Amino acid sequence: MHLLLLVFLKGLITGVQDTFHQQLFSACEQISPYLAGHINQPDENMLRYNHSNEAFFEQLYSSLKTAHPEAGNGYWLTRCWDLATWQPLYIAFISVYGFRTLPDFHEFGQSQMGTFVAGFCFASSSHRHGEITELVPHAAEQLSQLFESYRVQLDEQYRCRPGFVKHLLADAIINCCLKLKAFDPSLSLDDVRNNAAMWLSAFQLPLDQIANIRESNNQEDSGMISYVRKSCCLVYKTTQGTLCEDCPRLKN
Repeated sequence: MHLLLLVFLKGLITGVQDTFHQQLFSACEQISPYLAGHINQPDENMLRYNHSNEAFFEQLYSSLKTAHPEAGNGYWLTRCWDLATWQPLYIAFISVYGFRTLPDFHEFGQSQMGTFVAGFCFASSSHRHGEITELVPHAAEQLSQLFESYRVQLDEQYRCRPGFVKHLLADAIINCCLKLKAFDPSLSLDDVRNNAAMWLSAFQLPLDQIANIRESNNQEDSGMISYVRKSCCLVYKTTQGTLCEDCPRLKN
């Protein structure tokens, strides 16, 4: 999952006979085998937009609770949110930057695999072409609606407030933007910050965390860009968990 956009800007279009979605699915699976997509109507067991996802989240939350009983509600809820949102964000970034195209997330479904959310489908092959600056607002609009439907359902079951997910989402978006430099080394710190600002603004999220996107002062890591999150995933509360490299608790 950390190899975001592995094939972006590197031969993504494999043949003129391929459709956009075939190219997108191929690119996604090269990044991670968990990002397995297809065109199909989402079924009743999938996480869907504007449907009752109570059973989906109950099963996911219960699976996490069973696997990590020591971690507590904060971790189980945070993990549910991160799992529900990681695929749409990755797909949007891959599609927008790799193909200058955006699929239709209005009828989008995700599958559960035990304590993980992996695999997705689009109900139709409809999509929109455009420049990055044109597509990002449309991506943010669709994903905001999708994520809000997830949050409302989680709030009904486990209390998931808007302020709680705001920081998680902002951190996830910024981390996606950081990955861009790995696949286009010519991007400067300002380029990465500007991309982050564009996405955060489109999602109507605060821009204050952009200042925490910084170049390394270590000579051995010259040119590397790092970021300290505002939110904590709480994985350290699990038996085998440790603090992440970008964890705000390390700064303290």
